[in-house]
Amino acid sequence: MVLYITRHGESLGNTGENNGIDPILSETGRFQAERLGKRLENEKIDSIISSPLVRAVETAAKTAELKNMKIEILPLLLEAGTQSGYEGQGIEKLKEIYPDIVMYDDGIEYPMSLAEENREITYLRAKDVIGRIRKRFTDDAVVLLVAHGTFNNYLINAAFGFPVRDDFNFCQENTGLNCIKFIHDGIDKVKAEFTNDYSHLL
Repeated sequence: MVLYITRHGESLGNTGENNGIDPILSETGRFQAERLGKRLENEKIDSIISSPLVRAVETAAKTAELKNMKIEILPLLLEAGTQSGYEGQGIEKLKEIYPDIVMYDDGIEYPMSLAEENREITYLRAKDVIGRIRKRFTDDAVVLLVAHGTFNNYLINAAFGFPVRDDFNFCQENTGLNCIKFIHDGIDKVKAEFTNDYSHLL
């Protein structure tokens, strides 16, 4: 299985022009999302799964539009440090803006918000996401996750079974793309094809 993980495009939260508690993409962020979509337009992708925060959904929407795909919303992809109980726009509001979104479907009903977390709990959440993706999708599936810079670091570490450390992280630029391959070749292997690749912006 191939797992792409990307960070959302630049948001008004990133620029300091925050337009509210769930900031939208900046003009630069929309450009970044479009370039990411163009990069992935001709790639095999079986599922696009996004955080429920609008900056992630807006980023995912550019790729989904080009590939004529739906976006699945998975609240477990919320950013690390998200306030307990925070839902962002909420699913109904998101559906008004993006009618083709659906909730992530693996037979479990997910709440739209998280409980209070510390670093250990956030890491367990990242491991849970990786485990659920690997359980749901077949060996030849290609999945795109659209989430957030800090939580992506947790996701990548969780995929490899690395601990999250204060002195090391996987840099995640806006729309930086990570590609992780899960291979069974007599034994289970996890391979990093590339991390934080933003060549589509150059």
